[in-house]
Amino acid sequence: MVGTCVNILCQVDVQRTEGLQCRVANLLKLASAGAVDNKCTGPVKILKVCFISNSANLGKNFKLVKCESSWNIRKIIKSILDSGRLGPNIKFSECYGLLLKHLKSDEVHWLHPNLTVAEVEQKYEQQHVEAEWRYDLRIRYIPPDFLDKLKDDKTTMLYFYQQVRSDYMQHSARKVSDGMALQLGCMEIRRFYKDMNASGLEKKSNFELLEKEVGLDLFFPQELIESMKPKQLRKLIQQTFQQFAMLKEEQCIIKFFETLSVFSSFDEEVFPCELVPVCLATFAQIRSIKCTPQNDGKTLLHIDIEGAKQPLSISTASLAVAENMVDLIDGYCRLEHGNDATLIVRPKDSDIYAEIPEDSPVSTCKFSISRNDIVLGRILGEGFFGEVHDGIYKSKTGERVNVAVKTCKDCTADVKEKFMSEALIMKKLDHPHIVRLIGIIEEDPVWIVMELYKYGELGNYLLENKHKLTTVTLILYSLQISKALAYLEGVNMVHRDIAVRNVLVATPDCVKLGDFGLSRYIEEEEYYKGKTKAD
Repeated sequence: MVGTCVNILCQVDVQRTEGLQCRVANLLKLASAGAVDNKCTGPVKILKVCFISNSANLGKNFKLVKCESSWNIRKIIKSILDSGRLGPNIKFSECYGLLLKHLKSDEVHWLHPNLTVAEVEQKYEQQHVEAEWRYDLRIRYIPPDFLDKLKDDKTTMLYFYQQVRSDYMQHSARKVSDGMALQLGCMEIRRFYKDMNASGLEKKSNFELLEKEVGLDLFFPQELIESMKPKQLRKLIQQTFQQFAMLKEEQCIIKFFETLSVFSSFDEEVFPCELVPVCLATFAQIRSIKCTPQNDGKTLLHIDIEGAKQPLSISTASLAVAENMVDLIDGYCRLEHGNDATLIVRPKDSDIYAEIPEDSPVSTCKFSISRNDIVLGRILGEGFFGEVHDGIYKSKTGERVNVAVKTCKDCTADVKEKFMSEALIMKKLDHPHIVRLIGIIEEDPVWIVMELYKYGELGNYLLENKHKLTTVTLILYSLQISKALAYLEGVNMVHRDIAVRNVLVATPDCVKLGDFGLSRYIEEEEYYKGKTKAD
């Protein structure tokens, strides 16, 4: 009996020893592979910190960090970066942050670098089961001009790219246009297969390898893949890939950022919040009120306040809204001061012809723009010379503008001259109720880029909203087009194609005259003189 007990105890000890040896061996393997940080003594905690990768499974790529409860988050991040798991020569370590995410809800916590592991446990982890939490290493703090600065830190640049692209594929890919989704996907194919030659995807075996072994869903949203027949999708991918076939890895990353920035502000965070009401001024402090119409149909309301270094400026959707606000403010100011004196500053000339320039100077602005600053979207329609696309233009200041892009299909020298005549006329015009020219691309294929107005042609707008439009609004439209025509008369121009199809609706309170393809300048002696039978 004693011998049996001894044997049992020996077996238990052997099993415990073998289990302990197995655990130690596993830890040694992880440590030698760099998966566990073993630079600590005393009571320890092992954190599983996940990295961004091409995989849709965000928990697939990770590092086990062995740390003490007294360690702060900054030390944990440093431990990961120093291990070399992300890559070498990290210069912008201060850009990294640790995100604690609850996997069964939308609860997330950005962990301050000075928080200790013990504080994180007490403050957050105790609220849920430990297995429901995940630590993510992310780029949180982005330096200004990051594309230039991160060129010296390729590891951080690549990690930030993978992070932005992962967020795009999870949250935004299904929302962008098919054209943009194809472009972004083909950029990643070029970066992913950096050694493939420019015509690599034309080869059937290469495309099948990409499609079956790697998977198109690694590059393109599932909605795009399912919306087309395989043959059609393959052709579009092959055609789009040619635009980026000569790019190197770093160029693909930069182009990806530039293209996606048109749709998403990935370098910003958005928080639901409200501003606490603050008294900016009393009616007694207001000294003057002025309205300034803008070229985009909006109006700026300027309120000059006593003691303020600059006026309070408010952007309104239309002139009518601004005028109503001005009347309200001015009325309360009259009550405050106990008199009938108005604080509204009006233009000296309110006549319809006051907007006509005296000398009709030719604009000296440079209208030449780069094709790389434009992302083409869907086809809006067919013009006389070719297709008209919608698109996004990124200006030199970083502003993103919705544009309409007129293209020239068969652009011979004669056709090009006729096509460009509209742009040559438009670049001399500057009026709040005339379509604004954004720029010209004179290299083939020639493009004319104009501001896009989301409400479309006036004719369609009138039909769609005939039960909503008031007589006042219709008179306002007539007044605005009359102002545009008076302006054209003042600069010696005739439009020669006034029709509702050539009037665009910028906002519900603003219309603009467009399509100057038949317009021309006239000299004094060229004015038409009408005759009647009685003459």
